Amino acid sequence: MLHYLRSQRTMSKVIRRIIAASLFCFSMWAQSGTDAPTFDVASVKVNHSGDGTAHTHNIGADVQMRNVPLRAYIVMAYDIPDYQLQAPDWVRTERYDISAKAPADTSHETINRMMQALLA
Repeated sequence: MLHYLRSQRTMSKVIRRIIAASLFCFSMWAQSGTDAPTFDVASVKVNHSGDGTAHTHNIGADVQMRNVPLRAYIVMAYDIPDYQLQAPDWVRTERYDISAKAPADTSHETINRMMQALLA
């Protein structure tokens, strides 16, 4: 029974974090005032590896990011200095893997706008 209660609390914490991140990203996206382009295909997964090393590989319009904190995705997508982002502490610790594909001739600025749409 005790294990069940702990798992329920953990699940509630995860759900609250997902909702908070979604609301934050939506508010950032809503402020942009334009329709953002989207990736052709994208996959977002929570990374539970416990490894503190992040890996980012962009080959053409293919975006591969592994074990990157949510904060880094937000800072990159909105092209803002890290110190300007006011967010809960867990945004620094929650890590994700993103794999996405855009059209071949997509610019860096457009990739950032696509990341904004993905975060929303």
